[in-house]
Amino acid sequence: ETAQHDPDEHGDSSPVGLRRAQEQDGYRLELPQTRLPAGEQTFRFTVVGPDGPVTSYDEAHERDLHLIVVRRDLTGFQHVHPTLDTATGEWSTGLVLEPGSWRVLADFVPAGGEQLVLGADLAVEGSGTVQPLGEDVLGVSVDGYDVTIGLNPVAGAETRAAVTVMRDGQEVADLGQYLGELGHLVVLRDGDLGY
Repeated sequence: ETAQHDPDEHGDSSPVGLRRAQEQDGYRLELPQTRLPAGEQTFRFTVVGPDGPVTSYDEAHERDLHLIVVRRDLTGFQHVHPTLDTATGEWSTGLVLEPGSWRVLADFVPAGGEQLVLGADLAVEGSGTVQPLGEDVLGVSVDGYDVTIGLNPVAGAETRAAVTVMRDGQEVADLGQYLGELGHLVVLRDGDLGY
């Protein structure tokens, strides 16, 4: 897919429709609590639209909503698919949160609308140390598979990423689909966690 770009108020380029503000186009991401204890827990939130809590969504990648929860220093990351209570508009999902500052990003399409990404900050109690961003890692081995990504990013320009999956020295050609695609990539900008 090709993303269209337009500069934001800071001159940065972001895909159109993929903003990270807590409120946009009459839609708002509401967290009943913005400070939580550390550990495994049920996380709840609501998307409120011009007419109140949103209870109807159009599927995108086989789900009504994708929730990205990432620690500000990028040492924690979760991509989950919450459950919607259609009577109240409240979403819920299980998360495991370490102490520190987190960013919550809800990626969705309200029924009949355009794709939105709304973000909110979340503080997780406890003593946590901000970790420096590590060295670039463009490959990983998991469960006998070797995955590498090749890219040459240029700020403000569209960048093509090539992902290779190998097993026992051979390219894997029989990948199954997950969420309607052979693969998914979430890109977050260091610093402001632009999505």
